[in-house]
Amino acid sequence: MSMPLVLALLVTFYGFSAGFLANPGDRDEFIAELSQLRQVIQQLNTQVKSSCGCATTLRPRCPDGWQMFVNNCYYFGVVPKSWQDAEEACERLGGHLATVHSSEEEQFILDYVHRERKTLVDMSHGYTWLGGHDFLQEGNWMWITDEVFNYTNWRVTNQASNQVENCLDVSLGGWNDNKCFAKLNYVCERKAFQIDG
Repeated sequence: MSMPLVLALLVTFYGFSAGFLANPGDRDEFIAELSQLRQVIQQLNTQVKSSCGCATTLRPRCPDGWQMFVNNCYYFGVVPKSWQDAEEACERLGGHLATVHSSEEEQFILDYVHRERKTLVDMSHGYTWLGGHDFLQEGNWMWITDEVFNYTNWRVTNQASNQVENCLDVSLGGWNDNKCFAKLNYVCERKAFQIDG
């Protein structure tokens, strides 16, 4: 089968964005896209095994380059992007900017970001995008997934009420509302997929 035909099938039947084919982005995002393809293949294998009655116990797994925490997978985007561009990059990888619902989840994300930053030059100066925003109504913070904030950790010096700062970033000091066009690293989140185990 020719490569253009394979790519056309991926776009048509499995929802891979044509944008990733025309402009593949950074290397890590491309690798994550390949991992997403592996996930699709694994899901097809699981469907075949299920239909033949030969399925085994399933266990959660993350794509290559992602880290698991409580059946969710997290990916650290190393190329700084605006909040909207970061969300679009996460969507291309099958997820969304990370949402935080507990102090344990936040600590996992902070530890993960800290480990990843050790391997690169930090162009974001310690700040990382999360999926929170209040651009629909000032002061009414919500997650990109339309979930309400049931946990917060605002910085002591931040009142989260600046009308030009409508996107959420996190650092070791806590949460901050920031200008959405600022270019920061980011954390994506997605559900783990199930594989035979």
